[in-house]
Amino acid sequence: MRILAGFLLAALILMVSCSTVVLIENPMEEAIPEYISVRAPVLKYSLIETLYEIYRANMLVPDQIASVYAVPVDGYAGHYAWLIETYEDLNSDSQDALADLFEITNPWKLMNLTTKLADDATIEEIVDLLTSSEADFDDDTKSSIALLFPEFYDNYFAAYFEKNVRQFIPLAEEMTAEALKRENIIRFMEEQSGLGLGEKSVVLYYSLQAAGAWSFNHGDLMISTIQRNVDSFDLLYHTPFHEFTHDLYRKFIDSKEFDQLFFDLSKENWGFALHWYNQPSLNTVYSWWAFCEENLVEGFAKLLRERYYTNVDHKRVYYYDLDFYNYLKEIAFDSSQHSLEEVSADFFRSVLR
Repeated sequence: MRILAGFLLAALILMVSCSTVVLIENPMEEAIPEYISVRAPVLKYSLIETLYEIYRANMLVPDQIASVYAVPVDGYAGHYAWLIETYEDLNSDSQDALADLFEITNPWKLMNLTTKLADDATIEEIVDLLTSSEADFDDDTKSSIALLFPEFYDNYFAAYFEKNVRQFIPLAEEMTAEALKRENIIRFMEEQSGLGLGEKSVVLYYSLQAAGAWSFNHGDLMISTIQRNVDSFDLLYHTPFHEFTHDLYRKFIDSKEFDQLFFDLSKENWGFALHWYNQPSLNTVYSWWAFCEENLVEGFAKLLRERYYTNVDHKRVYYYDLDFYNYLKEIAFDSSQHSLEEVSADFFRSVLR
Protein backbone atom coordinates (compact mmCIF):
# COMPACT_ATOMS: atom_id res chain seq x y z
CA MET A 1 0.00 0.00 0.00
CA ARG A 2 2.83 2.39 0.89
CA ILE A 3 4.45 1.76 -2.48
CA LEU A 4 1.13 2.36 -4.25
CA ALA A 5 0.47 5.54 -2.26
CA GLY A 6 3.94 6.81 -3.06
CA PHE A 7 3.44 6.09 -6.74
CA LEU A 8 0.11 7.94 -6.80
CA LEU A 9 1.60 10.95 -5.01
CA ALA A 10 4.49 11.10 -7.48
CA ALA A 11 2.08 10.84 -10.40
CA LEU A 12 -0.04 13.68 -9.00
CA ILE A 13 2.98 15.94 -8.60
CA LEU A 14 4.04 15.16 -12.15
CA MET A 15 0.57 15.97 -13.49
CA VAL A 16 0.48 19.33 -11.72
CA SER A 17 3.94 20.33 -12.89
CA CYS A 18 3.37 19.34 -16.52
CA SER A 19 1.47 21.57 -18.94
CA THR A 20 -1.71 20.24 -20.47
CA VAL A 21 -2.29 19.83 -24.18
CA VAL A 22 -4.98 22.20 -25.45
CA LEU A 23 -7.08 21.58 -28.54
CA ILE A 24 -8.34 24.95 -29.77
CA GLU A 25 -12.01 24.30 -30.40
CA ASN A 26 -12.81 27.91 -31.35
CA PRO A 27 -9.91 29.12 -33.52
CA MET A 28 -9.30 32.45 -35.21
CA GLU A 29 -10.33 32.50 -38.86
CA GLU A 30 -7.42 32.41 -41.33
CA ALA A 31 -9.09 34.50 -44.06
CA ILE A 32 -11.84 37.12 -44.39
CA PRO A 33 -14.13 37.97 -47.34
CA GLU A 34 -12.99 41.58 -47.74
CA TYR A 35 -9.41 42.84 -47.85
CA ILE A 36 -9.77 44.75 -44.57
CA SER A 37 -11.72 44.54 -41.32
CA VAL A 38 -11.43 47.03 -38.45
CA ARG A 39 -12.62 45.60 -35.14
CA ALA A 40 -13.32 46.67 -31.57
CA PRO A 41 -10.93 45.56 -28.81
CA VAL A 42 -10.95 41.84 -28.04
CA LEU A 43 -10.11 40.13 -24.76
CA LYS A 44 -7.38 37.88 -26.21
CA TYR A 45 -5.25 40.98 -26.85
CA SER A 46 -6.60 43.63 -24.47
CA LEU A 47 -6.16 41.53 -21.33
CA ILE A 48 -2.43 41.09 -21.96
CA GLU A 49 -1.61 44.55 -23.28
CA THR A 50 -3.53 46.19 -20.42
CA LEU A 51 -1.61 44.19 -17.83
CA TYR A 52 1.59 45.21 -19.58
CA GLU A 53 0.47 48.84 -19.60
CA ILE A 54 -0.19 48.64 -15.85
CA TYR A 55 3.33 47.26 -15.43
CA ARG A 56 4.80 50.08 -17.52
CA ALA A 57 2.74 52.80 -15.84
CA ASN A 58 3.59 51.73 -12.30
CA MET A 59 6.95 49.98 -12.49
CA LEU A 60 8.92 50.14 -15.73
CA VAL A 61 8.53 53.67 -17.17
CA PRO A 62 5.99 55.56 -15.02
CA ASP A 63 7.04 59.04 -16.14
CA GLN A 64 6.77 58.11 -19.80
CA ILE A 65 3.26 56.68 -19.46
CA ALA A 66 2.16 59.65 -17.36
CA SER A 67 3.27 62.02 -20.14
CA VAL A 68 1.41 60.00 -22.79
CA TYR A 69 -1.87 60.44 -20.95
CA ALA A 70 -1.25 64.06 -19.91
CA VAL A 71 -2.56 65.39 -23.22
CA PRO A 72 -6.20 66.61 -23.22
CA VAL A 73 -7.83 63.77 -25.15
CA ASP A 74 -11.22 62.43 -24.15
CA GLY A 75 -10.86 59.29 -22.03
CA TYR A 76 -7.11 59.58 -21.41
CA ALA A 77 -7.26 60.89 -17.84
CA GLY A 78 -9.80 58.29 -16.76
CA HIS A 79 -7.88 55.39 -18.30
CA TYR A 80 -4.59 56.51 -16.77
CA ALA A 81 -6.18 56.88 -13.33
CA TRP A 82 -7.59 53.37 -13.67
CA LEU A 83 -4.12 51.99 -14.51
CA ILE A 84 -2.68 53.50 -11.35
CA GLU A 85 -5.58 52.69 -9.03
CA THR A 86 -5.86 49.11 -10.23
CA TYR A 87 -2.19 48.40 -9.58
CA GLU A 88 -2.41 49.92 -6.10
CA ASP A 89 -5.42 47.73 -5.34
CA LEU A 90 -3.79 44.48 -6.47
CA ASN A 91 -2.64 42.27 -3.62
CA SER A 92 1.09 41.78 -3.15
CA ASP A 93 1.05 38.31 -4.74
CA SER A 94 -0.52 39.71 -7.91
CA GLN A 95 1.88 42.65 -8.00
CA ASP A 96 4.79 40.22 -7.70
CA ALA A 97 3.33 38.00 -10.42
CA LEU A 98 2.96 41.03 -12.70
CA ALA A 99 6.61 41.97 -12.22
CA ASP A 100 7.83 38.39 -12.56
CA LEU A 101 5.88 37.90 -15.77
CA PHE A 102 6.98 40.96 -17.71
CA GLU A 103 10.54 41.08 -16.44
CA ILE A 104 11.24 37.93 -18.44
CA THR A 105 8.41 37.68 -20.99
CA ASN A 106 7.80 39.92 -23.97
CA PRO A 107 4.03 40.54 -24.15
CA TRP A 108 4.19 40.05 -27.92
CA LYS A 109 4.98 36.37 -27.35
CA LEU A 110 1.83 35.99 -25.26
CA MET A 111 -0.37 37.87 -27.73
CA ASN A 112 1.09 36.10 -30.73
CA LEU A 113 -0.03 32.82 -29.17
CA THR A 114 -3.53 34.08 -28.31
CA THR A 115 -3.90 35.20 -31.93
CA LYS A 116 -4.83 31.56 -32.57
CA LEU A 117 -8.00 32.00 -30.52
CA ALA A 118 -11.27 33.35 -31.89
CA ASP A 119 -12.17 36.94 -31.14
CA ASP A 120 -14.76 35.85 -28.57
CA ALA A 121 -12.25 33.74 -26.61
CA THR A 122 -12.94 33.58 -22.87
CA ILE A 123 -10.54 34.14 -19.99
CA GLU A 124 -10.51 30.37 -19.43
CA GLU A 125 -9.50 29.69 -23.04
CA ILE A 126 -6.76 32.33 -22.86
CA VAL A 127 -5.27 30.95 -19.63
CA ASP A 128 -5.56 27.34 -20.80
CA LEU A 129 -3.64 28.11 -23.99
CA LEU A 130 -0.92 30.19 -22.32
CA THR A 131 -0.28 27.50 -19.71
CA SER A 132 -0.48 24.55 -22.11
CA SER A 133 2.31 22.57 -23.71
CA GLU A 134 1.86 24.73 -26.82
CA ALA A 135 3.17 27.74 -24.88
CA ASP A 136 6.96 27.85 -24.86
CA PHE A 137 7.26 29.40 -21.39
CA ASP A 138 8.91 28.10 -18.25
CA ASP A 139 6.91 26.84 -15.28
CA ASP A 140 7.35 30.07 -13.30
CA THR A 141 5.91 32.12 -16.16
CA LYS A 142 2.95 29.79 -16.49
CA SER A 143 2.39 29.95 -12.74
CA SER A 144 2.36 33.76 -12.90
CA ILE A 145 -0.21 33.62 -15.70
CA ALA A 146 -2.38 31.09 -13.86
CA LEU A 147 -2.34 33.25 -10.72
CA LEU A 148 -2.57 36.73 -12.20
CA PHE A 149 -4.85 36.54 -15.23
CA PRO A 150 -8.05 35.14 -13.63
CA GLU A 151 -7.69 37.32 -10.52
CA PHE A 152 -7.14 40.46 -12.59
CA TYR A 153 -9.97 39.64 -14.97
CA ASP A 154 -12.57 38.73 -12.34
CA ASN A 155 -11.85 41.56 -9.92
CA TYR A 156 -10.90 44.42 -12.24
CA PHE A 157 -10.87 43.96 -15.99
CA ALA A 158 -14.13 42.22 -16.89
CA ALA A 159 -16.34 45.16 -15.91
CA TYR A 160 -13.87 47.77 -17.20
CA PHE A 161 -13.50 46.04 -20.56
CA GLU A 162 -17.23 45.56 -21.04
CA LYS A 163 -17.90 49.23 -20.24
CA ASN A 164 -15.24 50.58 -22.59
CA VAL A 165 -15.40 48.23 -25.55
CA ARG A 166 -18.87 49.43 -26.58
CA GLN A 167 -17.65 52.83 -27.76
CA PHE A 168 -15.38 51.21 -30.34
CA ILE A 169 -17.98 49.03 -32.08
CA PRO A 170 -19.63 51.75 -34.24
CA LEU A 171 -16.26 53.41 -34.81
CA ALA A 172 -14.74 50.15 -36.07
CA GLU A 173 -17.67 49.64 -38.44
CA GLU A 174 -17.27 53.20 -39.73
CA MET A 175 -13.53 52.75 -40.29
CA THR A 176 -14.08 49.46 -42.15
CA ALA A 177 -16.63 51.02 -44.49
CA GLU A 178 -14.34 53.98 -45.20
CA ALA A 179 -11.24 51.83 -45.73
CA LEU A 180 -13.03 49.68 -48.31
CA LYS A 181 -13.57 52.82 -50.41
CA ARG A 182 -9.88 53.76 -50.34
CA GLU A 183 -6.70 52.40 -51.85
CA ASN A 184 -5.71 48.95 -50.59
CA ILE A 185 -2.95 49.44 -48.01
CA ILE A 186 -1.17 46.20 -48.98
CA ARG A 187 -1.08 47.01 -52.70
CA PHE A 188 0.10 50.55 -51.88
CA MET A 189 2.97 49.26 -49.73
CA GLU A 190 4.00 46.79 -52.42
CA GLU A 191 4.04 49.52 -55.06
CA GLN A 192 6.06 51.90 -52.90
CA SER A 193 8.57 49.31 -51.69
CA GLY A 194 8.96 47.15 -54.77
CA LEU A 195 8.45 44.09 -52.56
CA GLY A 196 5.55 41.64 -52.55
CA LEU A 197 3.43 40.82 -49.51
CA GLY A 198 1.21 38.18 -51.13
CA GLU A 199 -2.53 37.80 -51.25
CA LYS A 200 -3.18 39.01 -47.73
CA SER A 201 -6.08 40.66 -45.96
CA VAL A 202 -5.81 43.11 -43.07
CA VAL A 203 -7.43 42.98 -39.64
CA LEU A 204 -7.00 45.99 -37.34
CA TYR A 205 -8.03 45.80 -33.69
CA TYR A 206 -8.64 48.84 -31.53
CA SER A 207 -6.69 48.93 -28.29
CA LEU A 208 -7.56 50.53 -24.97
CA GLN A 209 -4.08 52.05 -24.78
CA ALA A 210 -2.90 55.36 -26.26
CA ALA A 211 0.64 54.40 -27.27
CA GLY A 212 2.32 51.34 -28.67
CA ALA A 213 1.03 48.61 -30.97
CA TRP A 214 1.50 44.96 -31.90
CA SER A 215 1.36 43.04 -35.15
CA PHE A 216 0.88 39.39 -36.00
CA ASN A 217 0.49 37.08 -38.99
CA HIS A 218 -2.13 34.36 -39.06
CA GLY A 219 -3.02 32.39 -42.16
CA ASP A 220 -3.78 34.92 -44.89
CA LEU A 221 -4.20 37.73 -42.37
CA MET A 222 -1.88 40.60 -41.49
CA ILE A 223 -2.99 41.84 -38.07
CA SER A 224 -2.19 45.05 -36.19
CA THR A 225 -3.55 46.78 -33.14
CA ILE A 226 -4.31 50.51 -33.36
CA GLN A 227 -4.50 53.12 -30.62
CA ARG A 228 -7.69 54.23 -28.91
CA ASN A 229 -7.48 57.77 -30.37
CA VAL A 230 -7.80 56.66 -34.02
CA ASP A 231 -11.09 58.40 -34.75
CA SER A 232 -10.72 59.21 -38.46
CA PHE A 233 -9.49 57.52 -41.61
CA ASP A 234 -6.63 60.02 -41.74
CA LEU A 235 -5.18 58.27 -38.67
CA LEU A 236 -6.19 54.70 -39.44
CA TYR A 237 -3.05 53.54 -41.23
CA HIS A 238 -0.42 55.46 -39.26
CA THR A 239 0.39 52.48 -37.04
CA PRO A 240 -0.21 49.69 -39.61
CA PHE A 241 2.26 51.35 -41.99
CA HIS A 242 4.92 50.80 -39.33
CA GLU A 243 3.80 47.36 -38.24
CA PHE A 244 3.44 45.96 -41.76
CA THR A 245 6.73 47.46 -42.91
CA HIS A 246 8.33 44.82 -40.67
CA ASP A 247 6.99 42.24 -43.15
CA LEU A 248 8.90 44.02 -45.92
CA TYR A 249 12.14 44.13 -43.95
CA ARG A 250 11.91 40.46 -42.97
CA LYS A 251 12.70 39.67 -46.59
CA PHE A 252 16.30 40.84 -46.21
CA ILE A 253 17.12 42.11 -42.71
CA ASP A 254 18.57 38.78 -41.52
CA SER A 255 21.38 38.86 -44.08
CA LYS A 256 25.05 38.78 -43.07
CA GLU A 257 25.42 42.32 -44.40
CA PHE A 258 22.92 43.79 -41.95
CA ASP A 259 24.16 41.61 -39.14
CA GLN A 260 27.63 43.08 -39.62
CA LEU A 261 26.28 46.63 -39.96
CA PHE A 262 24.33 46.35 -36.70
CA PHE A 263 27.38 44.93 -34.95
CA ASP A 264 29.56 47.77 -36.23
CA LEU A 265 26.99 50.33 -35.11
CA SER A 266 27.04 48.92 -31.57
CA LYS A 267 30.82 49.31 -31.41
CA GLU A 268 31.39 52.54 -33.31
CA ASN A 269 28.26 54.65 -32.81
CA TRP A 270 28.05 55.05 -29.05
CA GLY A 271 25.36 57.72 -29.11
CA PHE A 272 23.01 55.38 -30.93
CA ALA A 273 23.91 52.38 -28.77
CA LEU A 274 23.60 54.26 -25.47
CA HIS A 275 20.22 55.67 -26.49
CA TRP A 276 18.95 52.09 -26.66
CA TYR A 277 20.89 50.81 -23.65
CA ASN A 278 19.83 53.57 -21.24
CA GLN A 279 16.08 53.38 -21.85
CA PRO A 280 14.10 50.52 -20.28
CA SER A 281 11.22 51.21 -22.67
CA LEU A 282 13.58 50.22 -25.49
CA ASN A 283 16.02 47.63 -24.15
CA THR A 284 13.34 45.54 -22.42
CA VAL A 285 11.31 45.24 -25.62
CA TYR A 286 13.92 45.23 -28.40
CA SER A 287 17.21 43.46 -28.76
CA TRP A 288 19.95 45.67 -30.21
CA TRP A 289 19.39 44.09 -33.64
CA ALA A 290 15.62 44.63 -33.41
CA PHE A 291 16.14 48.25 -32.35
CA CYS A 292 18.31 48.91 -35.40
CA GLU A 293 15.54 47.46 -37.55
CA GLU A 294 12.92 49.64 -35.82
CA ASN A 295 14.74 52.78 -36.94
CA LEU A 296 14.67 51.69 -40.58
CA VAL A 297 11.08 50.46 -40.37
CA GLU A 298 9.78 53.68 -38.83
CA GLY A 299 11.74 55.81 -41.30
CA PHE A 300 10.16 54.04 -44.27
CA ALA A 301 6.75 54.10 -42.57
CA LYS A 302 7.03 57.89 -42.37
CA LEU A 303 7.54 58.01 -46.14
CA LEU A 304 4.52 55.73 -46.66
CA ARG A 305 2.32 57.94 -44.48
CA GLU A 306 3.35 61.04 -46.36
CA ARG A 307 2.75 59.52 -49.77
CA TYR A 308 -0.60 58.04 -48.74
CA TYR A 309 -2.01 60.92 -46.71
CA THR A 310 0.13 63.82 -48.10
CA ASN A 311 -0.04 66.20 -45.12
CA VAL A 312 1.70 64.52 -42.18
CA ASP A 313 3.83 65.95 -39.37
CA HIS A 314 6.89 63.84 -38.61
CA LYS A 315 8.66 63.50 -35.27
CA ARG A 316 11.56 61.35 -34.18
CA VAL A 317 10.40 58.18 -32.46
CA TYR A 318 13.53 56.07 -31.97
CA TYR A 319 16.86 57.66 -32.95
CA TYR A 320 17.61 57.52 -36.68
CA ASP A 321 14.07 57.06 -38.01
CA LEU A 322 13.59 60.73 -38.90
CA ASP A 323 17.05 60.87 -40.46
CA PHE A 324 16.32 57.79 -42.57
CA TYR A 325 13.03 59.32 -43.72
CA ASN A 326 14.86 62.50 -44.74
CA TYR A 327 17.47 60.39 -46.55
CA LEU A 328 14.72 58.65 -48.52
CA LYS A 329 13.29 62.06 -49.41
CA GLU A 330 16.68 63.40 -50.48
CA ILE A 331 17.30 60.53 -52.89
CA ALA A 332 13.65 60.66 -54.05
CA PHE A 333 13.26 56.97 -53.27
CA ASP A 334 11.62 55.15 -56.15
CA SER A 335 11.29 51.37 -55.97
CA SER A 336 11.84 51.14 -59.72
CA GLN A 337 15.23 52.81 -59.32
CA HIS A 338 16.40 51.68 -55.87
CA SER A 339 15.88 48.62 -53.70
CA LEU A 340 14.74 49.14 -50.13
CA GLU A 341 17.46 46.75 -49.02
CA GLU A 342 20.14 48.78 -50.80
CA VAL A 343 19.11 52.20 -49.50
CA SER A 344 18.68 50.87 -45.94
CA ALA A 345 22.22 49.49 -45.93
CA ASP A 346 23.58 52.66 -47.55
CA PHE A 347 21.99 54.81 -44.87
CA PHE A 348 23.53 52.89 -41.98
CA ARG A 349 26.89 52.90 -43.74
CA SER A 350 26.62 56.69 -43.90
CA VAL A 351 26.15 57.04 -40.13
CA LEU A 352 29.21 54.85 -39.56
CA ARG A 353 31.49 57.18 -41.50
